[in-house]
Amino acid sequence: MVAKAVKAPDLGYDRWILVDDETGEILDDAQGYGYKSASGAHRAYAYKTMPNAKKKKLDTTKRRVQQFWRKHSSLADDINALAFDTLKCGEEFSDSDIIQAIEESGVDTGDLTPKQLAKYF
Repeated sequence: MVAKAVKAPDLGYDRWILVDDETGEILDDAQGYGYKSASGAHRAYAYKTMPNAKKKKLDTTKRRVQQFWRKHSSLADDINALAFDTLKCGEEFSDSDIIQAIEESGVDTGDLTPKQLAKYF
């Protein structure tokens, strides 16, 4: 089964739904509202069809990262200030900047990676 994103003709505006490429059966239509983009439709469908064990692992990681940021709120404040100053100067601020700030802070992240911490910052 191959999921293919197509524009939903019956919704009247630019919305996307996922259909089975072979049978044409609608796999996901966001409860009749459609998705704003083709990539959004694919992301939602991938999450919905993900095995429960993987979902639980992702949710556990997200919860642990949120606990980390609550515990290290001063580091979060420093990163927010750095982001504000960087953007104010017209430069870009990305996840790599967050990762670098975490690594330079010397804070023990336990078994959480800086990439995980940046993803749910």
